[in-house]
Amino acid sequence: MDYPAIIQTSDKMLHLTYSWSDKQKVKHVILNPYVLLSEPTCVPSSCADFDGNGVVDARDVGDFAEGWLSNALGNLTDLDCDRKTDFHDFSFLAAQWLEVCP
Repeated sequence: MDYPAIIQTSDKMLHLTYSWSDKQKVKHVILNPYVLLSEPTCVPSSCADFDGNGVVDARDVGDFAEGWLSNALGNLTDLDCDRKTDFHDFSFLAAQWLEVCP
């Protein structure tokens, strides 16, 4: 299983790196912690396990990154039902990190 690494720099930004595809691909994402919400505005009944392996893990973060800032109707990474994938959705995914989904 691949695990992400998160560090906070002196400017307070969060830097997330993760790998997928048997560690052949690496992604770096910079997050502003001041725009993250502690609770999403709407909680759907499904889990943030986008790849269906039963746990919210690094592969799901990869899938989430692919849908980042998308406003396509039916986008699975839009976890708070506002028709865009953004920091609100990330807070929902982060709250489920490494949880087992039914």
